[in-house]
Amino acid sequence: MTGRLPLINKNIGTQMTISFKGTHLVTATIQTSLNPSFRMGVKDKEQAMSIMSALKN
Repeated sequence: MTGRLPLINKNIGTQMTISFKGTHLVTATIQTSLNPSFRMGVKDKEQAMSIMSALKN
């Protein structure tokens, strides 16, 4: 994810690291439109993978 995410909300600057099988995926600047449970921290791998896929599109 080297490109800028669309529709960045300037009010949010949350950084998060998700680990899958030893691989760390970092997302910066989480949008407020995302699920609050995601912004606070994702523990469910399937949910996290779904979110990462959505962010890549």
